[in-house]
Amino acid sequence: MNLLEIAVYALVVSGQNTPFACAPYDGKYVACTNGMVATTDRDNNIHFKNGVVITKDARGGITFSNGVTAHFDSTGWVKFSNGYVVRKDFKNRNQFNFSNGLQCELVKEDRAVCQTGSSGR
Repeated sequence: MNLLEIAVYALVVSGQNTPFACAPYDGKYVACTNGMVATTDRDNNIHFKNGVVITKDARGGITFSNGVTAHFDSTGWVKFSNGYVVRKDFKNRNQFNFSNGLQCELVKEDRAVCQTGSSGR
């Protein structure tokens, strides 16, 4: 999984609704300003420092070790069981829009930012 996906999942796992940024550190992990820290393993699973592991299967299904589930609806939104709803932006493929107004975007190759924007929902 890539830096932008880690930022999106850092928002979902943290439960916070405030702007933050994520960047790789020392080539070993990703640190986010919301306190989330993640590594990936050889299978591209995300391991957050708080113990939550996120895996993606070959068909794109997402599994959270903390019991959060994800449902892909027919309009392209992903609905998480903890209340977050997100989809990839239609115009900017390096951006995800949350229904709560936050947008996560890859602003540089080594920096993802989640900040207030307009989700269009």
